[in-house]
Amino acid sequence: MKNLNPIFNEITNKKISNPRTNKQQRQNSKKRFDSRHDMKFPVSHRHHQLLRSYFKIHRQSNPTIITSQTIFNTILLRHSILHPQIVSLDREYKDTKRYFHCKPNQIEYTYIGGVQGIAIKEGISERQALYHMMISAIEHIESGGTIDHEAFKQIRPSK
Repeated sequence: MKNLNPIFNEITNKKISNPRTNKQQRQNSKKRFDSRHDMKFPVSHRHHQLLRSYFKIHRQSNPTIITSQTIFNTILLRHSILHPQIVSLDREYKDTKRYFHCKPNQIEYTYIGGVQGIAIKEGISERQALYHMMISAIEHIESGGTIDHEAFKQIRPSK
């Protein structure tokens, strides 16, 4: 059947790509290592105050790197990943309904919820593992520890 409009004749002669195949190709493609996972963890009123105050202190010394509370929390998470000896899992997890966020990249996320991550090794949820890592980092700073400058850099895949 021939259409009156010649544009429609050209469309019927050409193959139009199926949009579903493009979606399938995107799903099969490899994820970028720097894509982020938005994770949240509960904090008590005391930990909320400590995180806010540490953020303000560190923002003054590194204003170009630490621009938000979430970025500072992610740096603290990296610090606890780089120093697993400071992470303590023997505290009680309490969901206080008051949350802070952090955004680890793909590589950092595997340390928390990946196949060999803390959550699977210890049999706890990813949020509980993140909670223990963040509270351990807060306690490390509170006891006089410092954040090393390696924690300011993203953890990258080995080449």
